[in-house]
Formats: sequence, C-alpha cells, structure tokens
Amino acid sequence: ELNTPELYAAMDEFARITRSDLNLYNVHGELIRSTKPELFDQFLVGKRMNNRAFRQIVKERQLRFVDMENIAGIRFYDIYEPVFNGDGTMVAIASVPHFIRSRDVADATASTISAVINIYLLLLIAAIALGAIISNSISRPLVEIRDRIGSLALTGNRRIRYRNTKDELGVLISSYNKMVEDLEESTRQLAQNEREQAWKEMARQIAHEIKNPLTPMKLSIQYLMKMKEAGVPGWEEKLESVSKSLLEQIDTLSQTATEFSSFARFFSEEITRVDLDELIAEQKEFFDNREDVQIEYCREGVGEAAVDARRSQLGRVFVNLITNAIQAIDSAGQAGGRVRISLSSAQEGKAWQIDVEDNGPGVSEEDLSKLFKPNFTTKKTGTGLGLAICRSIIEQSQGTIAYSRSGLGGARFTIVLPAAYSRA
Repeated sequence: ELNTPELYAAMDEFARITRSDLNLYNVHGELIRSTKPELFDQFLVGKRMNNRAFRQIVKERQLRFVDMENIAGIRFYDIYEPVFNGDGTMVAIASVPHFIRSRDVADATASTISAVINIYLLLLIAAIALGAIISNSISRPLVEIRDRIGSLALTGNRRIRYRNTKDELGVLISSYNKMVEDLEESTRQLAQNEREQAWKEMARQIAHEIKNPLTPMKLSIQYLMKMKEAGVPGWEEKLESVSKSLLEQIDTLSQTATEFSSFARFFSEEITRVDLDELIAEQKEFFDNREDVQIEYCREGVGEAAVDARRSQLGRVFVNLITNAIQAIDSAGQAGGRVRISLSSAQEGKAWQIDVEDNGPGVSEEDLSKLFKPNFTTKKTGTGLGLAICRSIIEQSQGTIAYSRSGLGGARFTIVLPAAYSRA
C-alpha cells in the first residue's frame, strides 16, 4: 500500500538518517509524495518525473537510472530506482536527488588535504620524539661513562647501572665497572703498602730517635765512672750537670715512646655523640692565655654541631693543630700572631667544616707532599707523628683533613666531618 502513514513515516525516517530528500512516483510518472513537498508546491519542480528516467525505468526495465538535473540554476544528480511489491510487480518509482556544490567539493578536498598533512605532521613528530628517546637511551650511558671517566678518582667511584648487559653498551659499561673495581682494589693494596712502608719508616725513625741520645748518655756515665775511679777533683759537680742532661734525654725518650704508643693504640676509645661547638670552645679557652697571640673562634650561624666520634681523640686533633699554629707563629718571630678557628655547615647540611688558620709562614711547596707522613716534621724537636695521628683520627671518623693557604697569610687546615644523624 502506497498511501499509508507507515510508508510516509518510513520515507521521513530514510530522509532523516541519510540527510537526503526522497520522492515517490507511481508507475505513470506522477508524484505520490515527497519529503521536500515545498519544491513541488512552489512549482520549482514539476510533479511528473524525468522523461528519460521514466522511459529507462518503465519501458526499458532498468533497475537504476542516474541523470543530471537543474533547479533554479543548481545542478544535481537524481537517482531513480523502481519499487516492487512482494509479487515482483513494480508499484512505484523512487528518486533521491543528490546535490554537489563546488564549495562542498573544495571544502571536502581542503579538509582531506589538511587531515593528511596533520597525520603526516603527527607521524613526523612521533618519529622525531621516538628518535630522540632512542638516541638518549643510547647516548646517556656514553655521556655518563665520559663524565665518570673524567671525574675518576682513586676511591669513591660509583658504578653505572645498565639493564642489558649483553649488547655493545652493556659490555662497555661492564668493562668500566670492572675497571673501577680493579682501581679500588689496587688503591686499597697501594694504601696498605704505603701504610706498611710508613710503619717501617716510622720504626726506623723511632729507633733513630732512641739510639741517638743513648750513645752520649753511655759515654757520659763511663766518663763519670772513670773520673770517680781516678779520684779526679770536682767529679761531684760534673755528676750533677751530667745527671741533669741525662734526665732531659730520658724525658725526650719517654715522650717519643708515648707518642709512638698513642699512634699505635688510639682507637680503643668508644665513639660517642660530640658537640663540636662545645669542644672547640673548650680548646679556645685553654689556649687563649697569651697576649702576643690572638685566638678567634667564628661560628657562622651554627647551633649544635653534633658528630659521632671519639671525643678525647678529636680534642687531641684540635690541640695539635692549634699548637702547631702557635709554634709556627713563634718560629717566625712575628708580633701580632693570629689563630682563627671557624665552624660552619658543609655539603648542604650533611657535614660540618672546621678551619684552623694562622698568620705564620705556612708550609713550603716542597714539604706539601710529606705533610701528613708519620716521620715528617719541620720542628727541631718531635717525631713528626702529630699530623699523621690527626689524619688517622679524622679518617676513622669518616671525615677528611686537607691543607691550603690561609687568607691570613699562613697555613689553613680544613676538617670536614659528617653530621650525626638524629637518634630520635
């Protein structure tokens, strides 16, 4: 049935879904209904179908006919097809006009070109980003190896982590890590050999220090014994002067033995929490008793500066450094001596730095390499164990000690100790 609400509803639904008009003609070519009836009501289009289409569909029995038509100067394609009932009898002819405007074609073409360009741009950007990622993944380990080799030290070198150990970069990184391990092992063995050599040198030095006064002491006693046996007048007075000299030599030997014993057994003390500010202030008060030497203590915004160390041994370090500074000033014979002790934060709050400076003559260039060796000293007396002991104490406290030229004109010894972690 053609003139039914169901057919008209189906035509409207078709027009809505396809966004196209739909015209229905009877087998005689007369309009039955259109989803765009105003075109026919305003006589823009006749109510009879296209003659060529009628002839092809009705007479020639074509199943489809497409023809170019014109409405008010607008060209469009009209597609015609026959409509059959259940018995295969043609009962109507349907037409769908299809409008194509040049602007639509241009817009569609432009949209297509724009979409293609955008796709290519996205692909290009993705390729560049992927290339950068791959390049970085390849070059980053190389750059890290370069930086690590450039900053390679005897100790404290970090290994490079790399997941794939079987590719070329993995083999190179494995070789670098192996080199670091070999270097640290060689450094450890070298340090051990140096320590053993230092002990040997120190033992020879101690033996020399002890042996030197023994010979004149022996000769003096033998001389006194001969004077007494021969009854030489005045041997009693000679005994007094010789005894005094012997006592001085015995004190020197005792001091040498004490320093050597301290150097060999100074790690028996327990490690405790030490306040550097309090400890340095005590040493400053102890030495600040001379009018010709001014001792300054500078705290740069430091509260409690806690470290984990052996308190008495750490105090010995400061005593030794301050004593050396005062003796250097005295040996230079200059007036207005100055010793400056500074306490400040270092390594972004992870450590404390102590500087002990003086305005003495400092250390000569040729003596710098021997400064912390056990048997080196520039004094007329002493065994040269002081700075060696200081370095050992600081290193056992996980710190460092170094020498540099002071702004005061003399020596500056810089100690860096790791800050103690909170026990809370």
